[in-house]
Amino acid sequence: MRAFPVRLLLVTSLFCATAFSQIKVSSVVDVTNDSLSQNETPLAVNPANPNNMITGGNDWNYNDGCNTTFDGGKSWTPALPNGFLPGVTKYTNDPAVPGTGAYDAGGDPAIAFGPYKGSYRAYYVCQAFNFTSPYQIAMLVNTSDDGGQTWKSQNLTQVTTWNGNGKSKGSNGQSQTMNRSMLIAIPQAPIMAAFMSLGCNSAATCTLP
Repeated sequence: MRAFPVRLLLVTSLFCATAFSQIKVSSVVDVTNDSLSQNETPLAVNPANPNNMITGGNDWNYNDGCNTTFDGGKSWTPALPNGFLPGVTKYTNDPAVPGTGAYDAGGDPAIAFGPYKGSYRAYYVCQAFNFTSPYQIAMLVNTSDDGGQTWKSQNLTQVTTWNGNGKSKGSNGQSQTMNRSMLIAIPQAPIMAAFMSLGCNSAATCTLP
């Protein structure tokens, strides 16, 4: 009876060793080539072309960063116009060039591919918010039909909006932000955007075109 666990452990170890020996790890690739920090970095893979992937992130330039690859991640190209999602904030990465959005900053990105007219459309959802009263915040969705190379610069889909009205004080446990935005991708079904908010104790979903 005591030999069984030993044999099971031996078989499991051999299986794991074989499986891990088949995994190939590539060298580290600098996706953004950005001098500032990035965090909250989602990654979406195109079901029609697994070599096409899109990543995003908080780029600390007041915008949501966005980069795409068509060679399985060996090289990455900044989304036009300059590696960030257009249509969200008043700013670009160039101080001399104004943005096409209406908000002071963007953040909390999520990316997914969803079926659209016989192919797959890329969806990028993020929060947009203002730094001054009434601290308006919204969840916006942008779309790309070329694998993430270009995105809409105006008329983004607004899923929801809310005024913080100064309720971002940590002492009362409320938050100015919606805390978490997400995209829900179901095979052969319309994609959905959703958010959960600890600040206003609510959640919502929206089916996207």
